This record gives sequence, C-alpha cells and structure tokens, in this order.
Amino acid sequence: MRRPGTPAVDTVPRRPADLYARGLSGAASRLLLRHEDGTTRPVPLATWIGAVTPVDRRVIERLHGPVLDVGCGPGRHVAALQR
Repeated sequence: MRRPGTPAVDTVPRRPADLYARGLSGAASRLLLRHEDGTTRPVPLATWIGAVTPVDRRVIERLHGPVLDVGCGPGRHVAALQR
C-alpha cells in the first residue's frame, strides 16, 4: 500500500534478477534509481550493457597479466579483454 503523498510508481520486481530482466526487455526507460534523499534519476542501463567506451578501452589497454572477472556486470569489459 502506498503512503499518502507518495507518487504512484510502476510495480517494481523485488528480486535483482527480475529487475535486470525488465531492463533488458526495453523497460529501462521506466526504471528509476531512488537516492536516500528521495531524488530519482533514470537507470543508465543502455550505458551499462552497451559497448565499452573510449575511457573503458584506455583502462583495459593498461592491464597486464591475468584478470579476474568477479561477475558484477554484463561482461562487456571481459569481452573487450578477450578481443
């Protein structure tokens, strides 16, 4: 139930995997990050799952030796490292 004065928001999945799937399905434009102070901003999912940026590429080019992927994203950096 919504508290009085709180704006109505789309039903948001409670499990992170469901939220991620929702974003990948194209619903990312409706996903918002809510900060502790109550402000919101759109989830930058297209950037997160997109191709590596020039800045990412410069960082990747400086890496030497084995790299451990701890599984905290979609794998775009690991894919770039593999190439």
